[in-house]
Amino acid sequence: MCSLLRAERRAADTAGARLCRLAVSWAVMHPADRIHQPATYIDRGRNRTDLNVAGAGAPSIAEYAVAEFATAVGMSEGAGRDHLGHCVGLRYRLPGLWAGSSPATRRPGRPASSPERRSA
Repeated sequence: MCSLLRAERRAADTAGARLCRLAVSWAVMHPADRIHQPATYIDRGRNRTDLNVAGAGAPSIAEYAVAEFATAVGMSEGAGRDHLGHCVGLRYRLPGLWAGSSPATRRPGRPASSPERRSA
């Protein structure tokens, strides 16, 4: 039974790392300046608001991309924004940690680098 539990945990860690990498790819594919110049004002409700989901040093993404990502992965918009923020922040603000976030590069027993595992 324990070996089954460990195998499921490894599979979940692998899926979480893969989802995080896909989230970063999604954010890169939907930069805020791709559809308009970076906003100098907020135009909420018209899908033209830049969202910096991960803070300084990370790229801004188009607001509509957050809602589409959240819908695609079955999350609320807020949860999707948070997930994108964690993953994009990991990639751009913590590149050393990002480089070691693949389950294949982790030592046995080392916790996953996915945002959900770190906050648990």
